[in-house]
Amino acid sequence: MNALYNAVTALRDSSSEFPMWWPVRLASLLLILSACAHDIALMKKEETLNAYGALVRWNQFERAQSFQSEHAPRLPIPASFQGVKVSGYEVLAQREDKERQTIAQRVEIRYYRADDLRERKVLDEQAWRYDENRGQWVLDSGLPRFK
Repeated sequence: MNALYNAVTALRDSSSEFPMWWPVRLASLLLILSACAHDIALMKKEETLNAYGALVRWNQFERAQSFQSEHAPRLPIPASFQGVKVSGYEVLAQREDKERQTIAQRVEIRYYRADDLRERKVLDEQAWRYDENRGQWVLDSGLPRFK
């Protein structure tokens, strides 16, 4: 806020030299600030999706569960997750609805079990939305379903 105040004060102080340019300068400043806010939201989305993917890749399912919203099925980590080792995590498709602030993401997760070294695949359909109250992206779908 202090930077915005300083910028507006500087515009006002210089307005005696160019009185007709003052509104144009202010509009330009507001446009730049709104672009910065958009970039921050975009970075937050990418940061969240990448962090969740990293937790799944490193078998940190308890921590990955913290990305779930209050609407997601929050069950105890199933016993079937024991011994699962993720060998790949690839985003196949991503569809974003900017108006509703939601993301539908399809991810292919390759994994194996420690007692059976055959690699398997599971398609994980993820439903993300931006939670205004928490100020972050949350996962409305559950954890992947390993067979």
